[in-house]
Amino acid sequence: MRSLKSLSKTLKVLAEQLEEEKEIPQLFTNDLLEFKKDNVEIEEQFFAFLQTGKIPSDSRIFKVLKCLHSDIIFPAYLSLRMAFYDVNFFF
Repeated sequence: MRSLKSLSKTLKVLAEQLEEEKEIPQLFTNDLLEFKKDNVEIEEQFFAFLQTGKIPSDSRIFKVLKCLHSDIIFPAYLSLRMAFYDVNFFF
């Protein structure tokens, strides 16, 4: 089961490994957990946190998160899948 606390810990470690300034990893342990709401998907909670603008757009963690966004990854994945698998393979 996914939780905001697990995401918080993961992002804190990632920010520390990226050698971010000390206040950025702390954002994930303090500020992110303030967005915890019952019956709300983790994606919505995290998106609400990102909308606050507390993470500087020139930080390393912000750049990594932008690279991992599914709208960026999916077209490349689909292109590779279509290149290697014939759609009519089973016919």
